[in-house]
Amino acid sequence: MIESNKIRISGNAKKFYKCHKTEVQNPIVKVAVFTLNLPWTLCGLLLGLLSFPVGIKIEENGFLIVMKVKRIWLNEIFMRDRVVGATAGSLILLSDKAEKFTRAHERIHVRQFETKPFFFPVLYCVELIRHGYFKNKYEEEAYWLSHQSV
Repeated sequence: MIESNKIRISGNAKKFYKCHKTEVQNPIVKVAVFTLNLPWTLCGLLLGLLSFPVGIKIEENGFLIVMKVKRIWLNEIFMRDRVVGATAGSLILLSDKAEKFTRAHERIHVRQFETKPFFFPVLYCVELIRHGYFKNKYEEEAYWLSHQSV
């Protein structure tokens, strides 16, 4: 059993998480997925601009935007805790306190957006309401896979 920041992940988690290890390779599919997630990416861009950006980097042939910000203060209003990373569509927001693990964790969320384009935030919110943050299967997956990669 892996424990990470109050999240417990059972040993049979590999079976459930195996499907998200791969990323979209086909360029046509990648463009379609990027387009479907564009509304969420634009929302994330707005959040990033309101969080005082200090740097923007475009990665993976233009399909991933990483924005470094001073503080993701808008998320903190709802989470009531310091947020070091957030993902919206193809955009990753990283605060000045983000570590290598946070970057890997948020990349997993980008992959989740890619596997369930457009609908992922709705599925995430349903899971969040039903099970809370620490038992949310998408968070468990992101913590588990990011621990594997770091």
